[in-house]
Amino acid sequence: MRKLNIVFLLLVSLACSDQKIDTTKAREGLKSQEIQVVSDADILEKAMEIGKRDLMIESISAGENGTFSIHLSQASKYNPNEVFFPFEQENQLEGKSKEVFDAYAYNHENDISSSPNVQFGEEKQFIIYTAPVVFDGSEVGVFLVQIPRKDIVLTFAD
Repeated sequence: MRKLNIVFLLLVSLACSDQKIDTTKAREGLKSQEIQVVSDADILEKAMEIGKRDLMIESISAGENGTFSIHLSQASKYNPNEVFFPFEQENQLEGKSKEVFDAYAYNHENDISSSPNVQFGEEKQFIIYTAPVVFDGSEVGVFLVQIPRKDIVLTFAD
C-alpha cells in the first residue's frame, strides 16, 4: 500500500509542470467553436452575393436554332450547360425550381423585366438563386442554381 502511495505521488508530481497556458489562444479556440445563429434573411442575402459572384457572364453568343453559347468568368465553379435554361427549350426542372422558371418565362412572354432572386427550396435544404440571361437587350433564359444551405452557412465562419 505504501508503494502504491509513493507511485501515485510521483505520478502527480510529474504531471504538474511549471509551464503556463496561453489563455488568449485557448479563448480564441473556444470562440471559433461557438455555435452561431444565422437568420434566414442573412442566409438569403449571402446566397444572393454568392450567386452574383459565381454566375458572372464573360460572353454570350447566339447559335443556330435559337441556341446560345455562354461562357462564365473563370472564378465560376458552374458549368453553363447545367445552370442555364433557355425559354425556348424543354427542361427537366421539377418542384419549386420549375415554378420559378415558369414565373420567369411568364415575365418574358409578357415583356415584364425580371431581376435576380433568391428563395428557399423545398424544406429549406437549399437556396434557389435565379437570374435572367439577357442577350441583345432581350431575356433569353434563366440561370438557376441550387446552393446547399450548409455551404452558405459555412461561409459565415470565415
